[in-house]
Amino acid sequence: MKIITKTGWTTTDLLSAIAVENPSKDYDLVTLLIGVNNQYQGKLENVIVLPIPDYAFTLFGQKSGKAEKITSELKKYDAFVEKISKEKPEFKNLTQQIKFIDLLYETKKV
Repeated sequence: MKIITKTGWTTTDLLSAIAVENPSKDYDLVTLLIGVNNQYQGKLENVIVLPIPDYAFTLFGQKSGKAEKITSELKKYDAFVEKISKEKPEFKNLTQQIKFIDLLYETKKV
């Protein structure tokens, strides 16, 4: 496992680190949760919000015995996050809405 990020980074910091580190393209899993520092530092251009994938359909979710609960809770959470992202929050430097992009829309139709 290799971590190339640091607490407090914005997306610009991450992009710079990726260019310097040139991470391997041979990986099994990559996770990324970034954007809070963009908001906090007033750098909201190109910030998007993505839903949490419904992991109830993964082996882990199926084995948990809580697949229906996971799906139900994530639907509520994702709907809340989408609603909030469309509102203009009370942030000092916010001049635009934060975009909610549901990349998982097609998988939810199954």
